[in-house]
Amino acid sequence: MVTEMELEVATPSSLHGEELERVVVLINQVYRVAERGMWIDETFKRTDIEEVSGIVRDGELMVCRSGGRVVGCVQCRMLNPSAASFGMLVCDEKFRGRGIGKALIARAEERAREKGAKTLQLELLHPIEWKQETKAVLEKWYPKLGFNKTEEWSFDELYPHLAKGLAHKCFFTVFLKELR
Repeated sequence: MVTEMELEVATPSSLHGEELERVVVLINQVYRVAERGMWIDETFKRTDIEEVSGIVRDGELMVCRSGGRVVGCVQCRMLNPSAASFGMLVCDEKFRGRGIGKALIARAEERAREKGAKTLQLELLHPIEWKQETKAVLEKWYPKLGFNKTEEWSFDELYPHLAKGLAHKCFFTVFLKELR
């Protein structure tokens, strides 16, 4: 499992410059594979330096380091005083299968509890008419970590400006976990 790995909440002093840029590249690389076939433009970027800088500044990004290098991350943000959400869960492909994703989710759960959340949710974007391989794996993995499907939301209705870039109609499946 996770050995020789360090999990921390990123701060502007601990994650900046070229390393911050590498994290943005990592997020976009992972999402490019995880959402392959879902976007008209396969070079679609999930995030950019401005967004990730803001997430770090707000204390919402947990990172996993190996040898001092960021190899994974997850965003955890409060939705309201009793509910949090996690997203942007990524792991460098060279470090997969070592429990990093599971450890990052556990750290997001811990962070959500620290902030007073009673529940933690995630939204999984996936196509309606076909199964995207990575999304299908995640749809089976999250329940194993205690997350239950609760509802589905139309991506078109939530993000009409982004939905124009989709190659197929998609929706979010919301997964929720009660925090104890």
